[in-house]
Amino acid sequence: MTRWLDEHPDATYQQCADAVYLLARHGDSASEIYTRIRAALDAFTRAGEDTHVRAVDAALRWSFGEVRPCEFNPAFARAATLADQTPDPQHAALIALAAVMRCPHYIRELDYNTVAADGSRLYVPWGGLFAIPPELRRFIATQHEHLSAYAKHRSIAMLPGNSHGRMSQAAIRRALAELDAPASLWDDPPDSTIGEGANADGRMLLHTLTAWTLWQQRAQPTRALPT
Repeated sequence: MTRWLDEHPDATYQQCADAVYLLARHGDSASEIYTRIRAALDAFTRAGEDTHVRAVDAALRWSFGEVRPCEFNPAFARAATLADQTPDPQHAALIALAAVMRCPHYIRELDYNTVAADGSRLYVPWGGLFAIPPELRRFIATQHEHLSAYAKHRSIAMLPGNSHGRMSQAAIRRALAELDAPASLWDDPPDSTIGEGANADGRMLLHTLTAWTLWQQRAQPTRALPT
């Protein structure tokens, strides 16, 4: 990471967050992911860029150490492939969002104005800001742009539908099944307990790696904090 910083002196905070994400996602376990993140953020600190390390530490309560092997890289790759094969931009965005949020209830509740226009992050009420894997961002950004004309003066759902202006949970489940998205990609079995679900493989640590979370309210002489 030190070399990356030397080679990218004018990088934006978003580019920095993406670099940390890329390094961390190669970890084989939650503890290795955490070690990689801390090493990367320490490099920023040595370079004079303060980071919000406590936000990463707080996510450990969702990660549970070595509970299960990391499965997010193949899951996100599968989601990107499925979304690429889907001509409907809303359904493509649904696949991408489902792979990250993994809960039809919260997918339904997601609003347009809680998602970054570039698809890099979104806000969920139970987890704060989530970083979106780079390979899934374009599908979310396309849907965001598609809705922009309708969202200028009012709040609208990220996935509009017939149920109070939103896709219902049942419609979300049906759409994902029809799109051949396996349930393991977007939902945990109903009998899953804390520490056994998808988040236990360390992906909650990756979700913290947004530009805003890592550098919020920090001085930024050379890097632009995204709006």
